[in-house]
Order: sequence, then structure tokens, then C-alpha cells
Amino acid sequence: MVYEIKRDTVDYRDPTPFDNTKLNSLSDISKALRHKTYGEDTREAIAQQGEALAKLMQEMGGNQSAEVASARGNFELLGIREDAQDNAIVKAQSTANGKFDTSQAESYLRSITALPETFANLDEIKNKYPSGKNGLMVAADNGHKYIWANNVWTDAGVYQSVGIADGSISPAKFDDSIKQNLFKYDTLPLIPKLGFYSTFNNTFNDSDEYLSLTSACKPGELFSCSTKIKEDTMVAVVMFFKDESCTQYHSHLLGGVAGVYNDYAFSIPEGVMGFAVSSTVDYSPVIKKCNTVAIKDFMQKTENQLSYTSPLDGEFLNGFYSTINDILNETTEYKSLKAHVSAGDKIVFNAVCSTNTLATCVFWNNAGNKLLTIKGGEIGKWANVEAVAPPNTSFVTITSTAQNPPSAIIQQPINGAALMHTVGNIKPLMFTRKLDDRLEILSKYDTTKDLKLTFGRISTNNTWQFSGAWLLNNTGKSVNSDFDRATEDYINAVTDYVSPIYNLRAINNINGDQPDSKHYTGGWHGYDNANSGTATARTISCKVFVDGFELGNEIVNGYETKLIVTNLVQGTNTKKVDGSGREILQEKITYTIVCGNINVEAEYTALEDLTISGYSFLQFQMVYRFHSKFIAYDDDDHRKWIDNLSSDIYGGDKTISSTNCMQFTGESDKCTMFYDPNFGLGKMQYNNSYRWCYRNYEKGYFNLINPSDSPITFRSGDVFACRGGYKFETL
Repeated sequence: MVYEIKRDTVDYRDPTPFDNTKLNSLSDISKALRHKTYGEDTREAIAQQGEALAKLMQEMGGNQSAEVASARGNFELLGIREDAQDNAIVKAQSTANGKFDTSQAESYLRSITALPETFANLDEIKNKYPSGKNGLMVAADNGHKYIWANNVWTDAGVYQSVGIADGSISPAKFDDSIKQNLFKYDTLPLIPKLGFYSTFNNTFNDSDEYLSLTSACKPGELFSCSTKIKEDTMVAVVMFFKDESCTQYHSHLLGGVAGVYNDYAFSIPEGVMGFAVSSTVDYSPVIKKCNTVAIKDFMQKTENQLSYTSPLDGEFLNGFYSTINDILNETTEYKSLKAHVSAGDKIVFNAVCSTNTLATCVFWNNAGNKLLTIKGGEIGKWANVEAVAPPNTSFVTITSTAQNPPSAIIQQPINGAALMHTVGNIKPLMFTRKLDDRLEILSKYDTTKDLKLTFGRISTNNTWQFSGAWLLNNTGKSVNSDFDRATEDYINAVTDYVSPIYNLRAINNINGDQPDSKHYTGGWHGYDNANSGTATARTISCKVFVDGFELGNEIVNGYETKLIVTNLVQGTNTKKVDGSGREILQEKITYTIVCGNINVEAEYTALEDLTISGYSFLQFQMVYRFHSKFIAYDDDDHRKWIDNLSSDIYGGDKTISSTNCMQFTGESDKCTMFYDPNFGLGKMQYNNSYRWCYRNYEKGYFNLINPSDSPITFRSGDVFACRGGYKFETL
């Protein structure tokens, strides 16, 4: 399975996105918490753990012991049988007038069905059976069951609510994944010191601009941190050390990636005994440790309320809001974040107040009148300040200095009971349409758009590849199944996304028409080393699966679509102008699509002895929706967003760069491109040059095979592989 990580392996550098489009299993949530690199993925996993446990607790009802099973008889639950018996007794007593004998009663009980009928609501039950009917009727609007008693339809409580009795389950009855996911984060009482830990010299450096915390730890433990990293620095969000005193460097996370990180969750890798978190002096660093929670406390918290946090989205304005007027005072010295919120919404903001008339945080009504001001005129650097929107709130403004722009997250509550009632009614996440030469997948992109991803036979090679993406209007809450709506361009693919092979050469029997060429073959590259000439590759197999079931030419709905393509590729010294060149390499590409996430696994098999001089794996063309800037994370030579797209840029080699993730953004969209650095070619055993590059024709590349001297040799039958993917989302 793609991206599967063994339970006993700590791999904190797994960059693959956590699937936030569905409620994952507790096992998958556990893996995500231990191994995901990015805070947004671990936070989503944390949010889902309560939901998953609540769902499990509901589903475990009604099958506790052989004694209970025997008591149920042919009924689905013991409670259903009891309801049926009560119903029969009431009916017998009210209709027989004391003359209902034993044989009649037994006959009546046998007539009751254990399978309920389902209706939209109680009114529909009454309309269909105004004079009553034996058995159970379930109303979908409230999940309650109804029985006919005393000549009226009577509410008998929530259907299937009888099952596990209170206090009847001990922690020993849970599997390991549940035991290991009942936890909370507690702030550690640590004293910061002035200075920072640098990825340049991997040690502590005195400075009055930073504060640092250190903590002892053990491999596999979970922590979170809150910190602020400024631009043009060599400070990581977290630095790991082999000793508790943090003097023997081990590794780091997100080196030099500027930003504010709130509750960034991470796990401790093998070989680590201590770690450090550094933050700018205006933003006090915090370290929290994940601790076990008593099952009673956890269930009580889950029953009361679940919640999740996300960045507070809005528009940034040049200017400030004041305590002495109700308007935006325009100036470039201040930045204000304006965002829509509703009464009761809880936000947590960060800002700097520099004057006694600055209204740092203000909640407003629809008419533009102030309802509540937080930190108005209170000079200081305010970090992680909580505020709750009062009644009649329409929007909030947060003002800070331009040097320290405001930021905020919003905590949005979920009613646990309501959530569980709706889990079974969630509409399909995606629709997939398979045609002879094209595959289309529809999913929800944002509040106003659907996303259509397409694959098909393209390029001069006519092989199955990623062929583009489009946006379709849809203001509904779930994806629209109409594939033929009007579209707007998202990605018009005119180049490779899974790369061709550079200088793929046969060692023996060189019989091509260009034996001395050093060209690309496969992908979009034909005989002419471009998208022209005869084919240098061909597809021999293409299979599509939705949720594990193979598709023909049809439209289906489901949660996961998988496309498996097998191609044969010619060598640059075996290709022929008439297209009859010898195929020397088999290429198997597996695309796994879940909404805007495309995971890619590539497996290659040498059909004879051959050499390869270069292979990128994944590439990305910065088309107009992603044409603003990009960043290559964890490269000591390139620590800032790059917006000068007119020059070639070559990243660092593996001595100074651990880049395995690049991000490309436009005005409202972003694409994250990544590969797994702990699998196959991603380990960089065939790379002793730059790990990534950008070319001035506006295209970014990884470089998994990139020897600086002689090509890499593979013998007949050798297999090499890699995996990674793309994540498309709105900003």
C-alpha cells in the first residue's frame, strides 16, 4: 500500500497529506500522529480521534456476550426484542378484553418483524399507517424508533441506542490503537533562555532577538510547540539532539521556514534524547507534551463537545482601526486583518499594539458599529490571545504593525451527538467517469467550486498521463455529479508531471537511429526529444479502481480512485525514426486520487542491462493559477519564497539541503509537490548533485537520479521505485 508505515517505525518526515475528506480509522489516525511532518496534518488527525472513538463506541453496541446473544433471539438488538414484546402485550391487553389466549399471543409475537421500516419523519409514519402496524418504525430526521401502543404512535427512544451499558467496558477491552490515542497536551513548565539554535552550526547561539526552550524526551513521544520564525534566519521550528543537554545534533524540522506556528505537533524520532524550540523574543515559545487521558475524562469531553481549529481567513488591509473612530485609517505602517465571524466563534490572535489609541481586536456588527474591543490601546506584543465573538457579530478586525502582521486561528465547535447522527448520511466525496481514452474525477474544491481532475492518452507518445484540471461552479455543500458543466482552466497540462527518463541507454545491442544521442524518452518526449516525432513509449495496460472495485466505462461514486498504468519505454540509443525502437524499461505508475490529492508511486523494471543519467520523478509547471511564487523547504541556500521566475535556480546538494517538498502559489490557489525521502529513490542514493531545481521556463523539478559523473547502471530484472504526490487546494 502506498505510504504505509509500520507501527513500530518512527518516521517524523512523512510529508504526505493526511486525508481530511473522510473519517479515518483509528489505526490511520495513530500513524498520522506519529509520522506526519506538517502541523496541519497532525492537527486534523487529533481532531478526528474523538470522532473515530465516538463512532466506534456507537458501533460496538449489541453484541457483548453469548448470554445477550441468546436473549436477542432473531432480533438485531435485545432492546428491539423488548420493544416488540412490550408492543405485543399492550396490543393484546387493549384488544382481547381478557380473552386473548396463549396460542393467539404466540402467533401475534411471531408476526412482529425485527427489521424496522424507515421514514423521513413521524408524519410519514402516521400517513402510511394511520391505524397502526406491528413492528418498529424509524424516523430519519431524529433517529428515533416508534411503536404502535394504546392506539397512537409512541416514541421509544433512539434506534439502536441499547448496547454497551455504562461502565461495562474497561480499557483492557480496547485495541492498542485506541489505548495509544487517548491523550491531551499539557504545557511544560520550562524557563526560556536568550538565544537560538541554528541549523547553520547545529548548536546554541547567544542572541537578544530569540528565546529558546529545551526538553528531554524519548523516541516515539508526542509533543507540540508554538513558535515564531522570522525570514532570513537559520532557525528551525524544532531541532532534535542525541543527548538531553541538546549538544549533539541529530536533525531538524522546517529549517528557516518563516511563520507563526501554533501547536505544531511532532513525534520524537529514534536516537533522540532532547530537542529545542526557538522563537523570536516577541513571541514566547511554548512546548506541550502529549499525556494519557483517563477514558472517563475523554468520553465526557467527547460527549460535551468536539472542536477543530483552522487559520482565520480574510483580507489584509493597509491601515489601522482606532479606539477613537470607526473607520480604517489608511497607512502602510500598519496591517489589519478583516474576516467574517459569527456570534460565539472563538478566535486566538497574535498582534503588536504600538500606540494607546490602537484598537488591536474589534468585533463589529453588520452596520459597521463596534461591539467589543480587545486590547484597545494596550501597548505590547500580544500572543495567543483568546476572544469570543459577542451577539450580532458580523466581522472582526485585528490590527498590528506592518513589521509584525496580525494572524489568527478560529476554533469551531462541533456537537458530538449531531455529528454522529449525520455520519451515515454524508454524500459521496467524489464521482468518477471512465471512458475509453479518458478518466475524470469530480470532487469538492471550495465553497463555490468543484474540481475536475483528468487523466488520458496524451502527448506524441499517446500514453496515459495526468492531462489537466478544471474548476466548475457549485455553491452546494457536496460535489455535483454533472461532468459536463461549464469549466474554467485550473491546469492545462502541456508537459510531463511524472518525468521522462534522461539518457536511458542500452548497454548491449545498440541499434537505434541516434546511437550517440543523450535525449529524454517516455513521458511527453518523442523521437525528436520533444513532443514531436514518433513515439518512444507506449501504454500496455490501464486499470481504474474506485474503493477497490475495478471500473469499466461508467460513472460511479466513491471515496478513492486509483489509476494503474503500465508503459514500455525505448532507450535513447535504441529508438528509431519509424517508431519501431526497442523497449528496454518497464514503467508502472499508480495514481491514487482523493479529492485534490494525487499520490503517485512509480516502479521501474529493467528489461535488459541499461544505464540512466537522470530522473526527476515529479515536476510542476507554474501555470497562471500558480504563477506568483514558490519555495523549496529545508534548503539552507534558499530559505525564502522565490518570486523572480526569470532565472534558473539550482538547489543545494544533500549536504546542505533536505528538500523533499516544494510549494507553488498564485493569487488564490496553491500546489504542494513532495516525495517520500524514506522510500526507494527518495533516499537519494543515486544523487550526488542538486536535489531540486527551477528552470526559467517556469517549471520546478525534483532530481532523484542525478549523478555528477557516470550514469547509474541497472541490470536486467532490477527494480527501482519512488513515491510522492501533489496536493491542490485553495489559499
